[in-house]
Amino acid sequence: MSKEKRYVVVDTWVLAKAYENPSTEGEAYEMFKANEVLSKIFHKGHKVVLDDEDQILGEWRRHMRGSVVSWFKWMQSLEGKIVWRSKGKGFEKINKDDRKFVKVAAASPHRILITGDTDFIEEVNGDNEAKNHKIRVWDLDKALKML
Repeated sequence: MSKEKRYVVVDTWVLAKAYENPSTEGEAYEMFKANEVLSKIFHKGHKVVLDDEDQILGEWRRHMRGSVVSWFKWMQSLEGKIVWRSKGKGFEKINKDDRKFVKVAAASPHRILITGDTDFIEEVNGDNEAKNHKIRVWDLDKALKML
């Protein structure tokens, strides 16, 4: 059974975690999972959704290092792997720095946001506007199962 090709919004947290220099076994496992999520997005035919104002990409570029840079270059090299959407309005109760990710997720076909930031997950899951837009926030474990 093949899984559906999904449009996903990837929080910068995932990119930062993927190249992190872990100091504990738990951090090393999180780094491994973040890399696996990025690999699955690339190899399984999923698409990454970015905003058409480059706010997400700008944040990503400030945090991309090592293998994540290669991953992004591969994504860019294949037609249709990166999709651009307008962010729209709303989500004023979401942290200003994170709001762009939620807005783009709301404008994407599958409304999926991938992050491992537990505070961000709780914030989005507790936001009525995000619930009304049926935004699904996946941590790394859920993303690995669903992608």
